[in-house]
Amino acid sequence: MGPTIILDKCVIQSLSQLAIYELNRYFCTNITPVLLMEILADLSLHTENPHRSAESVQIIAHKVCPANAFPNIHYKTLCVNNLFGFPVEMTRHPVVGGVQQVTSDDGNIGDYLGITPENEVIMRWQQGFFIESDVIFAKNWRDRIEGINLEEKNKFISKMWDRKFKSLVELKQVIDAAMSDHNLQLFFLNWFMDVLCLEPVYRQLIQNRWDHGEHKSFLTFAPYALHCARIHVLFHVGIANHLLSTRSSNLLDIEYLCYTPFCNIFSSSDKFLKQLAPLVLETDQSFVDGNDLRLELEQIGALRRGTRDSTSLGSIEPDEKSIIQSLWKKHRGYFVQHQPITPERSAKIMEQLKPIMNAADKVAQNRPSNPHWPLNIQYKTIT
Repeated sequence: MGPTIILDKCVIQSLSQLAIYELNRYFCTNITPVLLMEILADLSLHTENPHRSAESVQIIAHKVCPANAFPNIHYKTLCVNNLFGFPVEMTRHPVVGGVQQVTSDDGNIGDYLGITPENEVIMRWQQGFFIESDVIFAKNWRDRIEGINLEEKNKFISKMWDRKFKSLVELKQVIDAAMSDHNLQLFFLNWFMDVLCLEPVYRQLIQNRWDHGEHKSFLTFAPYALHCARIHVLFHVGIANHLLSTRSSNLLDIEYLCYTPFCNIFSSSDKFLKQLAPLVLETDQSFVDGNDLRLELEQIGALRRGTRDSTSLGSIEPDEKSIIQSLWKKHRGYFVQHQPITPERSAKIMEQLKPIMNAADKVAQNRPSNPHWPLNIQYKTIT
């Protein structure tokens, strides 16, 4: 499996189906909840022409392929659980809900992930089938964006600093130092619980854990929640210093960055995310401009499409100077050329998988039906 990549909506939207095929050929895609929500919001894009809006959603839904792509659990769910003391693995892989371990009759063990609520809704959109709650969600989403007042939202956190910052790099350095300050740990923790809109009962449980635990820092108390809190602080103080735009949708776009611990690569062609992403990503991660990635995927796809000789398909691969090879070598240490799967090899693979697939079928028969997406995630505890 290739390196894990997260793409924002503007990149997904720019890719042709040919490029999408190449994307799934070389990368494992982390499907973030904010991506799906932005796609569905287009259902209210053309208020005067609902049919046109539905077609827009259907077109982009076809580009979000469940094959070699996995939906991530909502960052707020992960944050709340992390604050309660549940670990969140930030290992550059999607954090997926509903995975079950299955054992085949011959003793082999595998993981089974059925059709998730996210994949179910993607397939429904691909068919152009929308229900009433989809329309209501899309309208509420756009109303929420229009109702955001970033000038008001950033006042409280920005009051901590009485200085002006000349660059985002300088701002990041000061914020990192502040969020490491022993005397400010509880301030940032309480502030982030406000951001999450936690009810008093949950806040008290988290406060009790802080008071009675051995943790002295936000970092050891809830490292993933700290990651998300840091992004929000950077955002609000960056706005207060006129280093970032006050476009209301930016408050929603920063959610993409909350999922970066679960990918090797983040790609965007949005000016705002291109500014913030390099400040959030770690040294073992990569940022790729969405336009550059698109051009390369389109080029390799066009070459493959133009080759009629099936025996030479396997030799059509990105060259050593390509973005794709560079990303593979950085995050996997090597680049694997994808040879066509022969009927014989396909049959052998299916024979090996058959016992696990039979075991998975038994599990699937006893699974309850999926809840409707989007889920009520804000205070849900992972089990």
